[in-house]
Amino acid sequence: MVQEPPQDCAEGDESDERLLNEVYRGTGVQSSADGPQPLSGARITVAAAALHRAPAETAARLAELGIDVTGEHLHTAPLADDDRLILSRDLDGQAPWLDPDEALSPVHLIGAAKTTGLGVDEVSARLRAHGFAPPPVGPPWTELSPTDLLLLSEGYQRQGRYLQPGRPVTRRHLLETAEELEIPLADVRRRLAELGHPLPAEDPVLDGLSVGDYDLVAPYLPDGRYVDSPAEAIPASHVRVAAQRLGRPAGELAERLTELGCRLTEPAESFAAPSPGERLAGLLTSRREESFGRLGDGDEVSLPDLAALAVRLRRPFREVALEASRLGFRHAAQDWFPDAARVVVAQRPVARQDAPSA
Repeated sequence: MVQEPPQDCAEGDESDERLLNEVYRGTGVQSSADGPQPLSGARITVAAAALHRAPAETAARLAELGIDVTGEHLHTAPLADDDRLILSRDLDGQAPWLDPDEALSPVHLIGAAKTTGLGVDEVSARLRAHGFAPPPVGPPWTELSPTDLLLLSEGYQRQGRYLQPGRPVTRRHLLETAEELEIPLADVRRRLAELGHPLPAEDPVLDGLSVGDYDLVAPYLPDGRYVDSPAEAIPASHVRVAAQRLGRPAGELAERLTELGCRLTEPAESFAAPSPGERLAGLLTSRREESFGRLGDGDEVSLPDLAALAVRLRRPFREVALEASRLGFRHAAQDWFPDAARVVVAQRPVARQDAPSA
């Protein structure tokens, strides 16, 4: 267990405060029955890398501040660029840095060797010299292909940070990897399972989604397939905005969400009829011209729908607002643009009177 920083350390200058923040970053300092342990050489070295100092100099300053440090050998010069790359989680020589309390992945060593041009044995030796305990790198790790390294990458750019050994893989990681690398999802599943990563259960519906569609529905999935808390009902406004963004009818999207087991605040059937915003979008994109009185019929279009439509059509908001008024729709922007209000008055439909009975 890492020891707590002495209380009087808070009286140091700003550089000492930065040093302590780096040393104790993510350690979760707690009391221990065996008492606090001296700071390890690995933790001191990582702090030195973050502050561009020599590890030995860093340890000396910590000792001056009353912090117990290990007596193991520490480098007396600032870390070389290759060492900084090896110690960085994303293999870029910058924060975030490796956590000395976490197990190292063999893939990190292989990626570090690829990035620095050093051999895997040399990378292991350097990590060991800095106080880390690198794992042995044998089969299947030594047989990884370039595609395997991409499959095991955590970041969107597919380089640098890698999955920890045996860490469960999220469904989003599967979908994103298959989509980005243009690899069948079944092949992604098979290879990650071979490399010892637990996978989410196969689902014929969820496994067929694009990453964008999955992000849309993931927070609302039931049965703990994405979140531990009970899934909330999806607001109708969310469904309509999502449908507009995806370029799909709201009714179709609502049915799809229902098939996925999601709950909606309104029945899926209620989305069959287009909203005023959807009707206006259809009119302006298809350029259909009908009688103004029954096109909008006085229905109100929300400001978000107007704004989204203006962005979609790449037209000024005022122009879209005036066009909406001309087509018989009401909206809050009428108070902003007097021309829009006059159009509504001019185009307001006259109530139809039934013919007198004979």
